[in-house]
Amino acid sequence: MPRPPFVALALAALLVTGTSLTAQQRITPFAGGGLAMGTGDLGTDTGNGWLAFGGIELPVGGAGVSLGVTAAHARIPYEGEFNEEALVTSITGDLGYTFGLIGNLVAPYLRAGAGLRVDAYEPGDLAGARSTRSDFGFMGSAGLDFDLVSWSIRIGSNYLGGRGSGVWGVGGGIAVPLGGGR
Repeated sequence: MPRPPFVALALAALLVTGTSLTAQQRITPFAGGGLAMGTGDLGTDTGNGWLAFGGIELPVGGAGVSLGVTAAHARIPYEGEFNEEALVTSITGDLGYTFGLIGNLVAPYLRAGAGLRVDAYEPGDLAGARSTRSDFGFMGSAGLDFDLVSWSIRIGSNYLGGRGSGVWGVGGGIAVPLGGGR
């Protein structure tokens, strides 16, 4: 059996065992994007592209710990005149940790996850068909969450990895806790 279903089942089990949502335990959707570049095999003969992501997180257990799901999509163009590009899409079950607020405004965060990654090659002006492959993938992110009471701005770095290549991105986004601010 492939690994991604195990990740989804583990995440679902942990979410089901959670307690009722309170002011400190609420679902927080987030979305963002930024600049991206390929790494490993995808870093050869490619230029800078973009990364977009979105997901949800739910605080569980101790203060600062959260579980969530993140979906991401990146476009990395190849160098040259043929308009080729690599498209990387992933969905991961994540574990996160947000450190305490610094001066009641800034909270550093870390997230890591595992799940499914789908790579697509678009040949552009070259003869040939689009090719795709899917496999196990992982994600990591770190950054700063600027608390604005009922929502927050996040600035950080994301990495989508798997099979000897990855996408590294820097950018920002927003998070809006359902049920109020911190």
